[in-house]
Formats: sequence, structure tokens, C-alpha cells
Amino acid sequence: MNLATVKGYQRENGTYGVRNHLLVIPCSVCASEVAVRVATASDLAVAIAHQHGCCQMGEDFRQTVRTLVGFGKNPNVGAVLVIGLGCEGIQAAQIAEEIRGSKKPVDVVISRTKGVL
Repeated sequence: MNLATVKGYQRENGTYGVRNHLLVIPCSVCASEVAVRVATASDLAVAIAHQHGCCQMGEDFRQTVRTLVGFGKNPNVGAVLVIGLGCEGIQAAQIAEEIRGSKKPVDVVISRTKGVL
């Protein structure tokens, strides 16, 4: 029997990914442009621009946090950079701390430029 070989990455938490991206997560719509520009500096980086992060409450707020954290914990992500402006409802430190539970390298950048590099 001929079995196919799949190359991948075993993560420290025991999961496996077939890609090894640096994921750049903006905490808000205002930080999305910064995240996209940072990600374009590397062929291995991917940004997930979105339209949330401010003026959310209750379950809507919690769902956005869970979604951003889930992206960061994905096995195809090797490391995460969380970008915030510091004024968002969703705080970069919170997102980073929850992703750190997956034992991936995570860092935070707070940009005071409001979306302009």
C-alpha cells in the first residue's frame, strides 16, 4: 500500500498545521489597514482585516473576541502579531493572552497612528 506523505508542522500544543503563517490580527476596523500593511512586508504573513472591535456589547462583543482568538489558535498559524490602537473595545492584550494558551509565539503592537503608516 502506498501512503501519501504530507509535510506539516507539529505545534507545541500537539496540533498539526500544513501552513506556517504569521497571522496579523487587528483588534478593530481602524487597526485593519495597519495590519494589512504589516502583513504585506512578508510572504509568510497574513492579515485578517475586519469591521469590528469598537462599539460592540454583550454577545456580539464576546463572539468577535472568540473569533479573533480562534483565528490565532488555528493550527496553520505559527505565530501571531496582534495590532491595536489602544482605544478599541477589544483590547490587544486580551486577544494575545488568550492565544498564548495555544503555546504559540504572540506579540502585541499598539499603534497610535489610527490606520496610517
